[in-house]
Amino acid sequence: MSLHSKLLAIQEAGVRVDKDGKNPHFKSAYVTLDNLLQVVLPLASKEKLVVTHYVSERHLITAVTDTESKEALQSSFPIYAEDPQKVGATITYAKRYNIGAIFNLITELDDDGTIASQGYKNMDQVTDYKPYIGPFEVEKIKVAIEKNPALFLNADDAVRTAQLKYKIDDKMEKNIRNLFI
Repeated sequence: MSLHSKLLAIQEAGVRVDKDGKNPHFKSAYVTLDNLLQVVLPLASKEKLVVTHYVSERHLITAVTDTESKEALQSSFPIYAEDPQKVGATITYAKRYNIGAIFNLITELDDDGTIASQGYKNMDQVTDYKPYIGPFEVEKIKVAIEKNPALFLNADDAVRTAQLKYKIDDKMEKNIRNLFI
């Protein structure tokens, strides 16, 4: 199996990383490096991929190497800071973005410009926004049903419950309903 096939397997899992950090200055949330690594490293290890970082010519390079085929994929992020503390902060930031880019992980809310076009300045002003449900959330529903079969009365109940938190397209609704077949 090639490196890209292994990355595809990880992407098909529909992994989403929750924003667990708070930036008080900008009043925003972000994905911490620790949280990102807790999600990525087990998936990478399962596929026999190793993630490394190094600095070269004022760039942080993140490499994902397939330990079986020896193929590698890299992402680079420039480091412009001079102050050692700012360099360290930039490296942490760069690691998050390089990992997210290589694994094509959802680490930021993507609302397709809806929030900005409606005049909102940030997510704190939005009270009715619901993200679309993805394969990762459907898998969570499946695990919940396996642990507690009485959790939902039927497929309709599961869909209605999911709609409280998510927008659901036809494909994901079908995936939820298939959990009851």
